[in-house]
Amino acid sequence: MPGWKVSTITNTTLILGGFNSVLIIITGFRFPKKFAEDWKNSWLHIGDGLYYTLMTISAFIQGFVIWKSVQDLTPSLAIINLCVLAFAVIYGIIRMRTTKITETDYV
Repeated sequence: MPGWKVSTITNTTLILGGFNSVLIIITGFRFPKKFAEDWKNSWLHIGDGLYYTLMTISAFIQGFVIWKSVQDLTPSLAIINLCVLAFAVIYGIIRMRTTKITETDYV
């Protein structure tokens, strides 16, 4: 990475980390429906309206961070980032379909 500016490295890291956060946000939107009983009994429980409002605000903020980071990159670096993300998604899908995954209760 000789010759790269600190801002380029930072933006690349923010983009890749941002897409990880997007996956967490998507999971967060699904959480109250998938684990309805556990969610209702949790000490962290808040009303659905407030929960989804906070999740939406988080999604918009994360989208803004990703958008600003992409704008600050050169087109070639943006394309490289997209290729890395595409590879990671394809690898994850292949791995998920070809590996036996068991659900474990960690509580």
